[in-house]
Amino acid sequence: MEKILNYITDTIRKSMGFIILLIAIIIIRIVAFTPLVVDGISMSPTLKDNDYIILNKLDNSFERFEVVVIHEDFSGEGLIKRVIGLPGETIRCKNNVVSINGEPLSEDFLNEGTFTEDFGPLVIADGFYYVLGDNREHSSDSRRYGVIEKKYIEGSVNLRVYPFNKMGTLD
Repeated sequence: MEKILNYITDTIRKSMGFIILLIAIIIIRIVAFTPLVVDGISMSPTLKDNDYIILNKLDNSFERFEVVVIHEDFSGEGLIKRVIGLPGETIRCKNNVVSINGEPLSEDFLNEGTFTEDFGPLVIADGFYYVLGDNREHSSDSRRYGVIEKKYIEGSVNLRVYPFNKMGTLD
């Protein structure tokens, strides 16, 4: 009996490092970084359907052109969009040119020939963001849902892990 107890104790002691590592990975997964799969074409050409990305939940200060994930509680489905307008700014699109506070934006991430319908002008309230998909003709975004309150933005996406030939940070 003593031999069995020694074996069990020894096994538990040897497994402790693995158990602690497993618990740490689970906590990091829940709190900090979450893998996601892109569903749809609204962020094409930047992200394509079935791309695997990593959501950084620790990022909560969002900048212009950053790709973010919007929680499904906001629209009934999780959304991946690009931040275009920041709190306190005035955003407008006229004749296919998006402008912030009257200054046209350079949106190099869009496919040539992408059309953005006219909207605005709209003053973005504190704590809210204006988001658009890169595939403007096929994106449900702030033009449909309105500005996004910060509490609904889960975090930023700046890493694609699949497909392997496109693995790396987002441009």
